[in-house]
Amino acid sequence: MIAGLIACFGIQYVDYFVLYKWYIPWMVYFAGIVCVLLLLTPMGVSANGATRWLDLKVIQFQVAELVKIGVIIFEAYMIQRFRTKLHKKFLVAYMWAAGGIAAILLVIISNDLSSAIVVAAITYLLTLIYTKTWKLHFGALGIVGAGVGAWVYSIASNLPTSAELDDMSFRVARIAAWIAPCPPSYFFYFVFSVLPFLSCSSESASEHPFGFCCDSFYSHYYM
Repeated sequence: MIAGLIACFGIQYVDYFVLYKWYIPWMVYFAGIVCVLLLLTPMGVSANGATRWLDLKVIQFQVAELVKIGVIIFEAYMIQRFRTKLHKKFLVAYMWAAGGIAAILLVIISNDLSSAIVVAAITYLLTLIYTKTWKLHFGALGIVGAGVGAWVYSIASNLPTSAELDDMSFRVARIAAWIAPCPPSYFFYFVFSVLPFLSCSSESASEHPFGFCCDSFYSHYYM
């Protein structure tokens, strides 16, 4: 934390055009990618089915945070460098590829979907705001929205029973808990059981600190 505070106060005196000339954005971006790849080595720290921390012996840090900073700096660099070509679709595709690669690696190697979504959202919003390709952006958003909608619909069409929840992905369990029917008489039960579950990580429902989560909700509703 002390190092972070020192960096916050120190970086305000750095001319960011110097960073631009030294290709620092490329270095920071690839440093984040390398750190994600290092999670595959013994330096990676695994917990609850995910490997998100890098052990440097002196300190441990979550590599997704460096990836986010790297993507932001790199995308800003690309916008500044190609500011006269912001209407070109190939430039948007190039910037999407940079953010997409980082997001995909976070999902595959780190099993960190939430950080991957943040990286993808950062990339999308930066290109939406600064480029002149709104049709491309809205088209891509429609495709992604349709895919997510189809996935949620498939879960809604085949809701798991309480016995099946522990064998399924915790992400599927979250969606199932969200879309499960909830009669009005169960309103307060829903508030105190399902909503806390939406914030839990990869623990099974029975291990959630609130005592009863999705598993209890399904047992209460179906039994």
